[in-house]
Amino acid sequence: QVKNSGEYVDWEKLMIRKAVQHKHDVLVQSGNDKTKFALGIGGYFQDGMVINSGFQKISGRLNIDHKLTKKLSVGANLTYSHSWKQTADGTFNTFITMPPLAKVYEDDGTTLRKDVTEAGESHYNPLWNINNSKYRTLTTRQLYNVFADWKIVKGLSWRFNASMNTRGVESDSYLGQRHTSAVSAGQKGRASVSRSTNNDYLVENILNYSGKFRGGHNLDATLMQSVNIITYKTMGINGTDFANDDLYWNAIGSAQNFGVPSYGLSERRMVSFLGRLRYNWNDRYLFTAALRSDGSSVFGASHKFGWFPSASFAWRVNQEPWLRNVGWISNLKLRLSWGQVGNQGVSPYTTLGLADKYLTEFDGTAVGYLPSGTLPNPDLKWETSSSSNIGLDFGFWDGRLSGTVELYDTQTTDLLVYKSLSQSLGYVNQLVNMGAVQNRGVEVTLNTVPVCARGFEWNLGLTFAKNDNRIKRIDGSLDSDGKPANDVNNKWFIGEPMNVYYDYVFDGIWQIGDDISSSSMPDANPGDIRIRDVNGDGRIDVDDRVVMRRDPDWIGTLSTSFSWKGIDLSAELYASVGGTIYNKYLTSFETGGDMTGKRNGLRRNYWTVNNPSNEAPAPNMTQPPAYITALGYQDATYVRLRNVQIGYTFPKRLVEKAYMQKLRLYMTFTNLWTRTDVLGYGPEGDTGSYPEPRIFLFGLNVTF
Repeated sequence: QVKNSGEYVDWEKLMIRKAVQHKHDVLVQSGNDKTKFALGIGGYFQDGMVINSGFQKISGRLNIDHKLTKKLSVGANLTYSHSWKQTADGTFNTFITMPPLAKVYEDDGTTLRKDVTEAGESHYNPLWNINNSKYRTLTTRQLYNVFADWKIVKGLSWRFNASMNTRGVESDSYLGQRHTSAVSAGQKGRASVSRSTNNDYLVENILNYSGKFRGGHNLDATLMQSVNIITYKTMGINGTDFANDDLYWNAIGSAQNFGVPSYGLSERRMVSFLGRLRYNWNDRYLFTAALRSDGSSVFGASHKFGWFPSASFAWRVNQEPWLRNVGWISNLKLRLSWGQVGNQGVSPYTTLGLADKYLTEFDGTAVGYLPSGTLPNPDLKWETSSSSNIGLDFGFWDGRLSGTVELYDTQTTDLLVYKSLSQSLGYVNQLVNMGAVQNRGVEVTLNTVPVCARGFEWNLGLTFAKNDNRIKRIDGSLDSDGKPANDVNNKWFIGEPMNVYYDYVFDGIWQIGDDISSSSMPDANPGDIRIRDVNGDGRIDVDDRVVMRRDPDWIGTLSTSFSWKGIDLSAELYASVGGTIYNKYLTSFETGGDMTGKRNGLRRNYWTVNNPSNEAPAPNMTQPPAYITALGYQDATYVRLRNVQIGYTFPKRLVEKAYMQKLRLYMTFTNLWTRTDVLGYGPEGDTGSYPEPRIFLFGLNVTF
């Protein structure tokens, strides 16, 4: 019926809409020689690209500084925000994989159909579930910071900071009695309610001495002590079977059946000490040395503290007498540094032996506890990164040409990673300190002002960054050849980056007339995927898999800006070159890419007898083609015009007549243009995530 009518469903057009967002901010500042304050309030409102979705946020902040005496001052910074987020049921893949031969509405054009195809395999209408569900997340954030500055004596000062950062989240969802998931489960509605709070408390004491001495000697010494406590609490409950859908999750107390309530509590504590000494002579030679000690509760009893020294040297070459009078050199600074930092990015209680609750198979009641699948590690300690850096800052012709060049080498040891264990031990994995990773790279920034004359100025900027990441050591074990062993299960390979794919290489499609029986894939048929025989042994096995780097070879930006008589224009072009992305739109059933034809997917140049394509295999409604994952790897290179802004600032003599100090109108365009070979909605988002939108923003800045 649909085919004969010529009316097809464009699911993208039906489900994705143009969304409006607007943002408003007001800032008031005032004060005198003793007291200063700033008050700001703001609002952000965004419609969702999908119906029944959107985001709203209101925020406010208050900053106060007050001098109690000549030597003592106090202040506070208070920030509050509250946001509402509503999301639509399902995922982006839910509707873009729907068949275009479908009927969304009944013949009256307004009543939604539950099944859009009436085919042998049901295709539930995504609009049906969206209209029979509701998802809401409320987030409240509060940051309270108070401080005191005391100038004890000349050159000696003490600063006290205390802050509390809280985040509360209310997450609620409801599936109505006609929602397909509730119906298939035999439920008359399903509600879920969860609450979580995260409290971050920080107290700092900073003692600083600064002195200037004869002969151009300057000394600065700092001692710091801090305590940080982070607590996280969460609880949740779910229920099913309600009298009606009127109250959504608010009626959870009247549910006929309840699931098992959940409750979680964790706490992380950290204490830190820092000593730092800075010295410079005539602002020409600058030295810094520091030692930091951090203690974290997440590590084993014998390894809670880590010690992290650092040192740096800078030489302002243009301050030397033999260069001081060279007028075209405005800045020339050489920098050398070395230092260590620690990583405590593990969950609390990981070093302890935790237990998991086990439920009976039928009624869901708890029958006892057993050790979790993670083997405890009481010897867990800090991951440490040691970085060496050499940099050069330069500026010529009074800043008409300036920039920086950075070379760095970072060696990370004792990485915090989960190592897979043999199931014979009764555990799945263990968090351990293992291996060593090296990051080497270069970063270049170049800024120039090609034209600056008669009120017209043109600025041009260029950035370039290249990072080489390699695994230097895993666990010290050796393979049969006496070389450091790789960890294939975790995709860790000596000499390769941490972030890689490991799979077979697509080598085309087998064609009629190919000598298949004598090939490395003798059981293949014309139209099947052909895999490259990487090691040339005449057969395809696990040894033919290759490492594919996911991260780009380099990234860079080209930016430019113009200004003339109140008119300003700026643009930024971003490039990410190299790397590999795995595109599920070419391989996965959920995204319509598995070549079975059961879900709508990308248009493919697939193989048939009359179309001997070398790009995609012959479709198979029974099962996906063998080695189909090899089709999913694509070059991740892309170039994007990320930002364009044009604005106009009204002449001051005009705005002063309206009792204003400044008035500026501007327009900003985001993601205007992208060039990439990645098949999908964008090279940055994950497969199945909502498209990266083009944003057209119109703004007004007013200062009174």
